[in-house]
Formats: sequence, structure tokens, C-alpha cells
Amino acid sequence: MYTPTTDADGLRKIISGEAQGAEAKEIMEEAFTPLVKWDDPSVVQDYLTYAYGLDHEEIETLYDKGHCPVVDTVEKKEAIPSDPPKPQWKPGSKRVKDHAKELWKARQHLQEAKKCISATALFPVDYKTEEDFHTALSERLNVNRDFVSLNFFIDSHLDWANRFIAEDDRQ
Repeated sequence: MYTPTTDADGLRKIISGEAQGAEAKEIMEEAFTPLVKWDDPSVVQDYLTYAYGLDHEEIETLYDKGHCPVVDTVEKKEAIPSDPPKPQWKPGSKRVKDHAKELWKARQHLQEAKKCISATALFPVDYKTEEDFHTALSERLNVNRDFVSLNFFIDSHLDWANRFIAEDDRQ
């Protein structure tokens, strides 16, 4: 039966090889709430770093031992497609310039929203239980992943619009 004083202690037991098999599985189930989709390795790494204080080497050891939650890449669906269809603008048209201007505004608003959401650091004492804290932290990491996806979407559309603006400048 798994009874270390904290989940971080349990994770370090897995890393050192003290915990294996069913005990390691129980530790991982305690550390990773099923309420979060653990389908992004960067979210898992951030969670292990910020929630449990694990360093990069310790996290790599957990991955090497096959204990970190990951979803089969075949089933993984991106929040926003990496290459959605883009409009075909007339070079230098007012519409493409307006579109680029609005994308810049969206990017600024997104950065401001991210800053506002992250303005207050969260600590375990702010929650009823440590599990509530870890669940909230996991959700915050998932929201961060969504911000990254939205930034990627905006940047790819901005790059696309800028091609049509630059094409007009060359003519």
C-alpha cells in the first residue's frame, strides 16, 4: 500500500526504483487526476515541475520508466488544426489589411488575458485540499496550452495575410 507523506515523495520512489508495478501505478493515479486530459507532454512536464518540484532529469526518468500519462498520438486531436484553410486575398486589398489589423488586436487581447489569468500565483493553502490545488493547477496548465494554440492560429493567419500585403508592396 502506497503511503508516502506527499505525492512528490511517491514520484521520487518511482524514480529511484523503490516503487514498481502496482505500487507505482497507484502513485501515478494519485498524482495525476483523471479530471484532466493528459495528452500534451509539455503540460505533463509543467505539472510535474510546478506541482511536485521535479527537475528535468527526474521527469525524463519517469518517462523512461513508462509511468507518465500520454495519449497515443494517433488519437490525439489538436485544439486548433495546425493548417486550417486560409482565405485567398487580392494582393494589398483593404480586406487583407483590415484582417491583419484585427489579428494583431486579437493577439494583444490574448496576451493581456493570459497576463490577467496568471497575475495571482496559486498555492496549496488557497484550496480545501491538496488534490483540489493539483486539479486547479492542471486546469490552468490546460488553459495555457489553449492559449498557445490560439497564438499559433493567429500567427499562422497573420503570416498568411502578410504574404498578400508584401506581394502588393513588390508590385
